[in-house]
Amino acid sequence: TYYRRAYLVRLWDLLVEKYPLEFWHQRIDGLRELIFDEQLEDIEEWGRSRPSANDPTAPAGFDPNLDRVRDHIAIRRNYLLNYLRNTEGFTGHDRLKITEVMYNPLGDDSAEFVELWNNSGEAIDISGWTVDGLGASEFAFPADTVVAENEVIVLARDPDVFSGIYGNVGRVFGPYPGKLSDDGETLRVKDAGPGYPATVDWLRFETNDPWPGRADGLGYSLELFGVVPELDNDHPEFWRESVSLGGSPGFVHFEGLDVPHFRRGNCNND
Repeated sequence: TYYRRAYLVRLWDLLVEKYPLEFWHQRIDGLRELIFDEQLEDIEEWGRSRPSANDPTAPAGFDPNLDRVRDHIAIRRNYLLNYLRNTEGFTGHDRLKITEVMYNPLGDDSAEFVELWNNSGEAIDISGWTVDGLGASEFAFPADTVVAENEVIVLARDPDVFSGIYGNVGRVFGPYPGKLSDDGETLRVKDAGPGYPATVDWLRFETNDPWPGRADGLGYSLELFGVVPELDNDHPEFWRESVSLGGSPGFVHFEGLDVPHFRRGNCNND
């Protein structure tokens, strides 16, 4: 149907990017620390429950039961992945990931930009793809726009102003008629189908803690750090204010490359 592929894209991303097994393991480990001592007190008071007729092999220990929860989650997750691969024939999709946002630059708002990285593992055609959340407007990439594998592109509110500040940092698209809110924004990257356009990346950033404060009008951008293809960029703990004043458009802080990045240019627009 018209909406089915968009649904499959979101389900795939939930399983592979937003809720991988590591996510659940971390949450279970956190719960263990929270309730382990409490369960010891309960056992001392009331004793330990015996295996029931419905579950005669239930382990007595606390940690073996947590292992059963981990196994249960893995089995259900693999079931959904196998359904996508084997029943739907769905094994992934073309993607762009938001890796930097300059939402409140020094001076006027014409120096705004959004950086995007092709994390698809191959060249992709993004003709007709849109970025939504640029104020009241969205930007559509022009026809015949092909992004190379691992290429980093920039969407600038005013490409001329951007080039005057940063020079040549790669391909720059724009302008877009709206503006990013200085109070936080929701950005959504959508493909061009087939069928209903699927959301391939989604980011909601804020200006208050735990989001970096110096990105709000002090000349720094929001930058994603420790970047890998499957990183869920919707979590504030993966974002920092830029290493350099003005940010580093065109440069992605990949995992293992967390080092200062220097560039030529008039980063403070003076």
